[in-house]
Formats: sequence, C-alpha cells, structure tokens
Amino acid sequence: MSMEKPKSPSGKDGKNQPAPKSPAPVRSAPLPTAALPPLFRKVDWLTFTLTLLFVFVGYLFTISPDLTLEDSGELAVASMYAGIPHPPGYPVWTVYTWLFTKIIPFSNMAFRVSVGCAFSGALACGLIGLAVSRGSSMMIEGIASLKSIDRRWENAICVVSGFVAGTLIGFNGYMWSQAVIVEVYPFSVVSLMGVILCLMRWIYAPHQRRYVYWAWFLFGICFTNHQSLLVAAMGIQVAIIAGQPKLGRDFLIVNSICYFLGLILKANGMIGAWNSAPGQLNMVFVIFNMVGIASVVGAIWLTIATQKILTEWKPVIISGAVFAVGAAFYLYMPVAGMSNPPMQWGYPRTPDGFIHALTRGQYEKTNPTNFLNDPMRFVGQLGMLFSGVVDEFNWVYALIALVPFIFFLKMQRRERAWLIGVTAIYLCLGVLLMALFNPPPDRQARELIRVFFTASHVMVALCVGYGLTLIAAFMATQYGRFRQIGIFGGAIAAAFSVWSLARTVEDTFKEDSFFHAIGRCFAKDQYSLPVIAGLLLFAATLIFILAIVFSKTKPRLGIVLAVFLVGPAYSFMTNWFENEQRHHYFGYWFGHDMFTP
Repeated sequence: MSMEKPKSPSGKDGKNQPAPKSPAPVRSAPLPTAALPPLFRKVDWLTFTLTLLFVFVGYLFTISPDLTLEDSGELAVASMYAGIPHPPGYPVWTVYTWLFTKIIPFSNMAFRVSVGCAFSGALACGLIGLAVSRGSSMMIEGIASLKSIDRRWENAICVVSGFVAGTLIGFNGYMWSQAVIVEVYPFSVVSLMGVILCLMRWIYAPHQRRYVYWAWFLFGICFTNHQSLLVAAMGIQVAIIAGQPKLGRDFLIVNSICYFLGLILKANGMIGAWNSAPGQLNMVFVIFNMVGIASVVGAIWLTIATQKILTEWKPVIISGAVFAVGAAFYLYMPVAGMSNPPMQWGYPRTPDGFIHALTRGQYEKTNPTNFLNDPMRFVGQLGMLFSGVVDEFNWVYALIALVPFIFFLKMQRRERAWLIGVTAIYLCLGVLLMALFNPPPDRQARELIRVFFTASHVMVALCVGYGLTLIAAFMATQYGRFRQIGIFGGAIAAAFSVWSLARTVEDTFKEDSFFHAIGRCFAKDQYSLPVIAGLLLFAATLIFILAIVFSKTKPRLGIVLAVFLVGPAYSFMTNWFENEQRHHYFGYWFGHDMFTP
C-alpha cells in the first residue's frame, strides 16, 4: 500500500492551479399554468337556449306576414337583391337578411326578411340571458356573504334571472315592435351583445387580449349596423379602464392625441362643421372638448397611478386596426352598386355617392342640446329617457335594476369592473345619445326616436337580471337579515305596482272609476290585457311579501323564483296590442283600397 500523499489538484504546492469551478445552476422548467375553465357553463347555455327559443316562438306567432309602413318596402327590396338601402346602407344587415330570402323557400320577400329580423332579435335576447346567467354567478362568487349558497339553488337563480332579463326586453315595446317587421334595429342589438360578451370574457381573464380585439372588431360591425351605436365607444373604454388600468391608460393617451389633432385641424379651418354661428355655441365642438379634456386628465391620472406610459401601445393599435376591419364592410356598398341592383340608394359606387351614404348626407346634421345655456331642456329630455325605461319595464323592474349598485362595495374588483362598464355604456347609449338627438318635448318626437334607445335598454335588462339574482341569493344565504328588508322592499314594489296599475286603468278606461274599470276588464269581448298584466304584477308582489311573512326561518326560494317568472308574462301582455302583427296584410289592403273604387 502506497504511503504517498495524494496530489493536490492545484499542483505541487496547491497554489498555482485555479480552483475547481462550481457547477452551473440548473434552471428549473417553468411550472405549467392551469388552464382557465370556460367562462360560460352548461347552465348558462341552457339559459341562452331557453330564452332564444321562447322569444323566437313569440316573434313567429306575432310576425307580420307582409309589408308594413315606413322603411319596410325599400329594406325588403334591398335584401332581396343584396342591394343598398337608405343611408348609411346597413351592409352587414343586408347580406344577413339576403341569406334568409334564400334559406326560406316560401312566402313573400317581406315575410322572409322579417323572419331574419325576428331571429336576430331572439338571438340578442338569448345572449342577454347568457350574459345575465354567467354574470349572476360571478357576482355571487365575488360577494363573500353570498358564497355559501347551495350550488343547485345558484344554478336555478341564474337560469331564472337570465330568462327573465332576456324575455323582458324581448317583449319590450322597443324591441318587439322592430323584431316582427322588416327593420334593422334587432340586428344592431345582437351585434352590440357580441361586444358586451367579448368584454365580459376579457374582464374574466384580462391577460387574454384576443377578446378585447374581438370586441373592437364587433364594434366595427355595430358601426355598420347603426351609427348611433358609435357613442358606446367611450363606455367600452371605461370598461377597459376598470378592468385593466394600464391598458385603459394607453387608450386615453391615443384619445388625447386625437383630441389635439382635432384642435389643430379646426384651428386651420379644416373642420367647418365645428364652427359656431355668431352668438351661439357649437355643441358638437363643446362635447368634443369635454371628451378630449376628460381623456387628457384621465391619461395623466392613470400614468401617475401606474408609474408607466405606453407599455400597452400595441394592443391599442391592434384594437383600432380590427375596428377598422369591422367598419370596412361599408366597402360592400360600392362593390354591390357595380351590379346595379334595383335598390341602390344614392349610387355609392361613385365617390360622392359613397361619402353621401357613409355620412348620412340626406339627414339633418347633428344639433345637440345646449345644456349649458338651457339646462332645463336637457333635464326634460332626461325625464323622457327615464319615462321610456319605466314605460317599457315598469317601476318595479326599474327599481330592481338599481339593486346591483347597493351591493357594489361588497363586490370584488372583477365584478365592479363589469358593473362599471355596463353603467358607462348605458350612459353613452342613453344620456349622451339623448343630448345628441335633442328631441322636442312633444309626444310625436318621443315616439319617433324611441327605437334608437333599444340598445340602452339592453343595459337596463342586464341590471334587472343581476338585481333579481342578488335578491334571491341574499334571501337564500342570510334569510334572518333579509326578512325585514325583503318585506319593506316588497311593500315598496307593491305600492309602485298599484300606482302603475292605476295609470294603466286610466289610460285603458278613461271615464270609469278604478274599481268599476277593474270589473269591466273581465267582460266579454273587452280588450284589457294591460290591466290584467298590472293585476298580475300586483299579485306577484303580494305573494312575495306573504312568502316572507309566513315563513320565519326557512326561505321559500321556489316561490320567489316563480314570482320572478311573472316578468315575461307582464311584458308580453302589456305590449301585445301595439306590437303583434298577425294577419295584418297591410301591403295587400293598402293596395286594394288604393286601386279599388
């Protein structure tokens, strides 16, 4: 056995050789991120299907079999030939309804197009039910005191709330009247609902930017369907700010750049439409400045809050690009015009005709309300807007739509962002649009513009559905606290239902006393569905109160959900007379009476 000392790795003296290298650190593989579950569950799709089918069957039962008044004739001809109706041309709607003229092999063209309009309206209602069902579950999950609810009851609440919200607006006078004739408004609502659902999906997972891009693309489609929807852009940006402030910050920076460019162009006399007459304010320019200044202030505030700037410029540019792609469907008009279809309004195949169609050249220019010099006129218009909500939803449901805001501070950030977005879009499609239209206070003007506010009623319907959900979930999880609040709220609802019933009785039987008119409404051959609907709503509020009073420890949730389902029946019965078009052969009889002595 050798007695030699082992050699040092550093050499003879152990000092001249380099020290051994330490092993390189091993990089661990990144942990796989758990895939997010799909946003919409089976129960949400069930709500969507039930709502769509129910509303679509109702529309088919009451659909117009022929031409009606106003734009029906020219829109039907444009659909038949895939042509170009009145400005702004509605290119996507035209192609969509043209498909129905080919799919349905029977009846006249007006009926076929009406079926397409009815399906788009029913689809919009189904999507509202989908948004309410999933949003309801998100709100329940986001409020700590409601999380303990039984899963089966949660699913039942989501289905009922979504179905009620979808059918309430489905048989709302604004929507129903347009969905059973040849008209463009139901398709505008379904395209808007596509934007809303994409925003909801993005708020659910803000890192998945593709849903923001889809939202802006569909918003470009909205712009081609009805240009009044363009005002919702600011509401969409508010939703983005609430969901992800750093992305919203860069949207506001782009807004600010556009604002300063607009000021430069005006200063050089390149935007004559913003010039003011002597002694008058140009309210379009005033509103432009209000939006621009708000964007600048918001951009500065968010830049300070996030301590960064323009880190999200790429998503903003992409969003603008996909919006332009959606709006580019307007280019269908010159292409279709080259085939010289029988309906080619304004000849948009020429540059002047295209600009005329795109800018709605034949219509009066926008003249917004001067709310600075005449604020009371604007207050009256806001009253017109609110009365439209009450007329179509009733006071009871208008109050239920406020319930989500009572729970706002108890929600998590995600649910708050969603509610902020819905509110902002409503304010744009309701308040701002009312200021831009500047209608006079007479009844004729109110009836003329009411269809333009169908989109704003979508936001009201969403809030009604969420309000019903939160009422039921609060009752199911904290019944002891809920009883007194529920009885008090039910009493308020009953009082409003009685007041609404009295107004309905007065409008229906103008000379009868209240109780005599109630008895008269059950007489033979007497049309009184609105009065019966009011009685049904009052009975529902009484049942709600009694279910709480006589059950001191156990919530009667099944009874309450059944009471909620009165909503669709109330809406259907109230609006039947003005909106059903069964067997109304207007086109035939109008021509018959015109040409027959």
